[in-house]
Amino acid sequence: MIDRKREGLRCSLKNSTLLPNGETLRRGAKGTIIAEYNNLDRDLIYVLWDNEITSMMFPDDLEVFSEEER
Repeated sequence: MIDRKREGLRCSLKNSTLLPNGETLRRGAKGTIIAEYNNLDRDLIYVLWDNEITSMMFPDDLEVFSEEER
């Protein structure tokens, strides 16, 4: 299932993460939510990072800002 209710909200990475392509996103990296997915009972958030990389993240790895914090 694809959910776009939070599309466009800004988010920040809670901890540094190694991506499948070998790049590292540092703690505090900022991005924009594109969509949220539920796959096999796992929630994932698709993010476009400010450095133009896209990745799927678990919700616990992100801090999502409210509309006012954008």
